[in-house]
Amino acid sequence: MPLNDFQCLIKDPMINKCIQCKPYVAQVARFFLRDISFTLNSAGKLKQEMFFIPRLPRSLIVCIGGVESDGPDEPIEIQEPTGPRVYHQCVSLGKYVYLMGGTGGFNPTNTCCRFHTETMKYEEVSPMHEIRCFLSAVELNGKALRNGRI
Repeated sequence: MPLNDFQCLIKDPMINKCIQCKPYVAQVARFFLRDISFTLNSAGKLKQEMFFIPRLPRSLIVCIGGVESDGPDEPIEIQEPTGPRVYHQCVSLGKYVYLMGGTGGFNPTNTCCRFHTETMKYEEVSPMHEIRCFLSAVELNGKALRNGRI
């Protein structure tokens, strides 16, 4: 949230008079005050608010995988090429969401695919070298890192 938006929010009578909101407003205000020195340029004006850059695309929520009582949940609209999976990992890189590992039932997999957020389609990519279930993954400097490997 940009600082100007936060200032407008705390001036809103509904927020300003709400006793339950005060601890949350104070916590965000402390965050702004603590980090404001890192976001000021030499002229004392705010640089691009690096802590509050909006996520892109703004209008997309991707829910992948899930569990029902009898196993992995089927996707509602867009079929994943390898079928339903659980205990996998997803990483967002640019306009793609990469899916790695997991299981479609009882057998863990090494498959990987990516979901293109503009075309709304999946495509398979090179598999992992090892079968992985319950893995960890993160984006680091524009690359997907899983369990310590690129």
